[in-house]
Amino acid sequence: MARKTHSLFRLAYHEKLKGISLDGSVLDVGGTKNGYYQTLFQGKPTFTVMNISDTYGYDIKADAEKPFPIPNASYDHVLLLNVLELLYDYGTTLKECHRVLKPGGTVVCANPFLVQVHHNPNDYFRFTDKALQRMFEETGFKIQKLEPLAYGAFSVAYHHTSWLLPGFLRVAYRWISVMKDGFLKKISKRYAELSKNYPIGYFLVATK
Repeated sequence: MARKTHSLFRLAYHEKLKGISLDGSVLDVGGTKNGYYQTLFQGKPTFTVMNISDTYGYDIKADAEKPFPIPNASYDHVLLLNVLELLYDYGTTLKECHRVLKPGGTVVCANPFLVQVHHNPNDYFRFTDKALQRMFEETGFKIQKLEPLAYGAFSVAYHHTSWLLPGFLRVAYRWISVMKDGFLKKISKRYAELSKNYPIGYFLVATK
């Protein structure tokens, strides 16, 4: 069953996940045991969750900022969903993801940008698309896709003010905000281009 969310960022990257097919073993770094988002992928993936938190559950209990207790080239795919911003030593995390990924394997990353501070338990960084590109490429990955998610002034405004409203009003507010951004993007090339500077987050797919 779908988990209810009012987050434009989560809704946006969940839609992206639906278009991705994963077959084989998947290491979900910092993920949630039996998470709803895992059901969105096409294909026949088998998930192994690595986390240090008992709250979210795990198959492997490990700190993502330290060397993973996993042999080289063990997984066909790696997930990094809402994770990198919470890690101070994200460089080690990326290197370890590259190490445990099989040649030709895929890493799928969703990372927030214009969002509130969310200590979970810590929150350190916000990365632009250029930063994400360099981080992954310098680790040895080849970028296949890197795009802004839920971008535009009205979508960002919704994200930062919708918590003031009860749930039934948030749905209408979200619809109106997305429609305004969509309309302006259609009638104004300038807005369509500049609105990309206001993303709630980014979605990235890369290969080893």
